[in-house]
Amino acid sequence: MLELKENAYGEKYLPAYNDAFSRLPADAVFKQYLHGFLADPHVLYIVIGTDSGLLPSYVEDNFADIGSKYLFVELPEVLDAIAHRSIDNAEASDFYPLITNAQVSMELPTVQMVDSNFYLTRLCELGGYSDFIVRFQFKLVKSLAVVEKPSPEYDALFQKFQQQFLDLEVHEHVGASKHYMVPWLKDISELLVPLEKFKSFYQGKTVVLLGGAPSLPLIFDWLKQHRNDVVVMAAVRIAGRLHKEGIVPDFFVGV
Repeated sequence: MLELKENAYGEKYLPAYNDAFSRLPADAVFKQYLHGFLADPHVLYIVIGTDSGLLPSYVEDNFADIGSKYLFVELPEVLDAIAHRSIDNAEASDFYPLITNAQVSMELPTVQMVDSNFYLTRLCELGGYSDFIVRFQFKLVKSLAVVEKPSPEYDALFQKFQQQFLDLEVHEHVGASKHYMVPWLKDISELLVPLEKFKSFYQGKTVVLLGGAPSLPLIFDWLKQHRNDVVVMAAVRIAGRLHKEGIVPDFFVGV
């Protein structure tokens, strides 16, 4: 098992991978070198390495209220060391839930961990993580263990998950395109009249554009009173809402 040392600040760390904690407390090190890379709100951070298990605690103490989530990828031997440290110290709070490839529906705390056997494409099926993926709000970040004291183990771990991160981006781009392409192909048979035929048909008319904004209901009463005086163009995604209000647009617009 990896050797743990305790610094002058009462923090146990792994000297094999982290030297900085022998001189400074973890909070000071992270604030100087990593804080800015982890502080954006509403982002899923995929962090390679936990810096002897000290970085997850720093993240939870500093970023728990910004709406971001942090998934730490760690070497199995480091996870074992972190687990034993937590067992030895009843006050320790640095051992977090470990997600496996078999788990597809979980609550979403601020911090969770995976080991090197995890596949990032599984995030598309893991509860709240998929919300970040479909919005492309996810980032890959190196811990200090990856950059401060390079080792074959962390080099291999980063390269492996850097490729998975790129695969995840491609997976989601293709998936997003399919989401729009399939309905478009189904609807194309209904597009019988070219738009250019309407080029001058509504000349001089007032056009009302309707989208899915929160203020949409505010125009319903006015629109019902003046429906015959305006041309209505609406986003496809609000078709159901307009149907309930009895409003029939002249045109629907979709991507």
